[in-house]
Formats: sequence, C-alpha cells, structure tokens
Amino acid sequence: NFCNIHEISYDWFMKKMYKNFEDLNLLSIKDIRPKIKDYGFNLKQEDINKLLSILNNSEDTIIKEIKKIFNEKSYIYSNDFLIVLLLNSFEKIPNNEIILELIYFIEQKDISEYFKKYIVSIKAKYFSNSQNDEKAIETLENSFDFNVCNEIELINLLAASYKRIGYKDTDEESLVKSLQLYKRTFELEKSYYSLINILYILTNLDYEKEFSNYVKKWKEVKVESSWWYFISKLEFYMLQNDVTNLKKELNNIIDIKKISPLNLNSTIRELNYYKDIQGNNNVNEAFTLLLSELEKIRKNSDLGKESHLD
Repeated sequence: NFCNIHEISYDWFMKKMYKNFEDLNLLSIKDIRPKIKDYGFNLKQEDINKLLSILNNSEDTIIKEIKKIFNEKSYIYSNDFLIVLLLNSFEKIPNNEIILELIYFIEQKDISEYFKKYIVSIKAKYFSNSQNDEKAIETLENSFDFNVCNEIELINLLAASYKRIGYKDTDEESLVKSLQLYKRTFELEKSYYSLINILYILTNLDYEKEFSNYVKKWKEVKVESSWWYFISKLEFYMLQNDVTNLKKELNNIIDIKKISPLNLNSTIRELNYYKDIQGNNNVNEAFTLLLSELEKIRKNSDLGKESHLD
C-alpha cells in the first residue's frame, strides 16, 4: 500500500529494505513478499492486490474490510476472488462469524459446482470448529450424495463429524458410519490419515480381528515427510501397544527439523482427548510413553515461535 500511494516500485523498495540480507543469502525478495494462496484460481493482479490489502491486517481490520465488500456497489468481485478470500480468511480467523456471513454472501451468487465444494467444505469446518458437528453433517449431506461423491476432503470431513459425535455421545452407530467413510477414503487414497482413524475407531469398537487386518495395511500407506505422518506412525505403534517400535521411531524425532507449536499442541490435545474417551485406566503403556515424550518436547521447546530441536 505504501508503494502504491507513493508510486514506488515494490521490488526496488524491498531490495533497498533488505539489501544486506540478500547479500548474505539469508533472505530473498520472494521470501519476504506478502503471499496469498491462490489455490489455482484465476486471479487478476488487481485481485491479488486487493486480497493483500484485506488479509495482511489484524483480525478486526480483516473483518471490517470483508464487511465493506458486502456493501460494495461500484465493483463486482469475481467468484474466483471471493472463493480465494474465503479460503484465506478461514485460515486466519476460522472461528469468527464473519466467515459464515461471507459464505452466505457468496451463496447468493451464481456459483458453479466447481466452487460449491470449496464453500461447503469451509462451512462444514466452521460448524465443526464451533462444536456443532450435527450442523456440519447436515451441511455436507444436504449438499452432496455421499453414495457417489468421491471428493476425499468432503468424505473425511463427514467421517470426522460422525466420529466426534460417536465419541461424545457414546454412539456406536455414528462410529460405524465414520468407520465406513474412512474405509472409502483409504481405498481412494491410501493415506495415513484415513488408516489411523480407522484403527482408532476399531480400537474403540473393540473389533479385534478387523483391527489386525487393517494393521497389515500400513505398508500400503503413502510415505510423507510431514509432522502428521510422523505422528500417525507413532500412533500406529501406540494403538498396538508396541513399545519397542515406538521407542525406535521416537528416536527419529531429531529428523523433524522444525516442529510447529500449533501442531505439537494439537497432537497433545488429541491424545488427551483419546485418553478421556478410553478412561485413564484403559490406556496402554505405549500411550503413556508417547504422551510423556511429546510433553517433554513441548516443555523443552520455545512455543513462542517455530522451534528447532537440537
């Protein structure tokens, strides 16, 4: 905005600002330029500039800027622009009601089926974040026929909502629905996410034979370098109470160069949630080991920023 107002070249300005860093190869212009995830949509440069001016602000300012769009009469925003605004805003302020208002605003427009999945996905996530999984399920099932829908993210969202209801209300029927949905996405993608959820639910339902069959399927899972893949592998051994392999895998944690405090806290929170469901007396030795090791990492890490483990 400063560069636009004063008619200064953005690249020239940033090069002057960060010349010393560039000389030391510590930071590039590309790295420090504010970014917008375009999700592959067709955005004009003016759209990108507008998105930057909205999203690179405090939460309160983002909300005010979005509300201005609702009342804008002189400019018609493209569907691509509005969807990208929704997706980026949800990342920044996922629990704010302005997200729902923006969704309703977009739904009033002539939206294609291509855009629909993004809108429904964010709406379902919003309701789930608000601990209203019943509404999330209603949103998803009223929007798509899940007998034929093969959109993996949407199926996983539906499975997750049924899972949470099943755990919260001790509702076996909801857990079985969740299980069937995760089985479908595993067959579609062979992901660790689907398989580890299958194993958790089978453990809760006490389906021992089926649990053993799905343990064998871990070799089909696509290997990734993410934190969540690493944690899922630890959980894989934990659910089998395989302390030996769990300890071996924990030694590989030094290979995770950077651990996000958000991811670490989320993992610990989910494990404690599992403990609450199972009851303190029903968690195994491997679970106790895993939780204590993650707690040690959290204690020894600086949670105020992205931390490196030495």
